[in-house]
Amino acid sequence: MSDHAAKTGRPNETDAARLIGAALAVAGAAALAGAPARAQTPPGDLRATLDLARALAGQGRAARDPLALIVAARLRRDLAMAPRGPARGDEDGLDTPATLLAEARKMARGDARVVSLADDVAATGEKGRERGPLFDAGRLAAGARETYATISFAGGRRAGIYVEATRRVAVTVRDGAGAPICAEDSGGPVAYCWWTPDRATTVSVEVVNPTREPNAYRLVTN
Repeated sequence: MSDHAAKTGRPNETDAARLIGAALAVAGAAALAGAPARAQTPPGDLRATLDLARALAGQGRAARDPLALIVAARLRRDLAMAPRGPARGDEDGLDTPATLLAEARKMARGDARVVSLADDVAATGEKGRERGPLFDAGRLAAGARETYATISFAGGRRAGIYVEATRRVAVTVRDGAGAPICAEDSGGPVAYCWWTPDRATTVSVEVVNPTREPNAYRLVTN
């Protein structure tokens, strides 16, 4: 710890970078070692970022490592996701920057350095950030589905739809004529579809809860 941190109890920027960097290197490597291959996609990709955030959060909980939770919170914060329409709010059970930071503070058990890092990530927030991916969240009853009739994407660019949930979830994307473009049911709490439309296009997206329990989900588009 630097002299600054020793005197004030708060890490300076160098300390913060070192602590978060260490958490990302150690927790991230451990998490990705047991994560699906999708977590190896290139940096900057929507799926890669959210998969890494999920992997870090899982590793942080398993190892009782609050720094991994803080990195997961920062990854989600830096995406600067915005509500697709009138905000319904995120559902209980889905990670957000705020819930991850609250969990990290509780796990830190009064460690001033960790609490300070969590506070710094929370204070930075999304102010001044360019708007990122759009999202919507909801809760599906057992066996239920929800359809988003019109989601638009630009032509010539990768289109991605990422659905994360508290339980197993599936997604199907159809073109304007109802023909399937992409469908995924990996058997887990994440379903991801991507394709590259030749021209600007509007699709419908169906989110399905194949389980016998209520299921909160978040749909994110790039």
